Amino acid sequence: MQLRDIIPVSVFKALGDESRVSILLMLATTERALTVTEIAKNMPIDVSVVSRHLKMMSEAGILRADRNGKQVHYTLRKEELVSRLELLSDGLKNCCRDNECNIVETRG
Repeated sequence: MQLRDIIPVSVFKALGDESRVSILLMLATTERALTVTEIAKNMPIDVSVVSRHLKMMSEAGILRADRNGKQVHYTLRKEELVSRLELLSDGLKNCCRDNECNIVETRG
């Protein structure tokens, strides 16, 4: 199994920014979907930047975006993210036992 089959690079990119992690934590601790405007109110960055972050995270499969008229409501796809991270964790724990790597990343 290849590493990209366990967790896409886009997920790492989505988690590799302090603002996106802040957004993720905000959504993880909120009991309802939030709009771009609601998220931006709690961020030290412009609403357009928040919107770009949300789009990237949605495309990576971390967030679900539901359009309601002109507004988009975002929720964390918590189970999907946890599942991917657990697969990565399990793969790394089991990697290279008996000099045989169970996770192989190849180009191509």
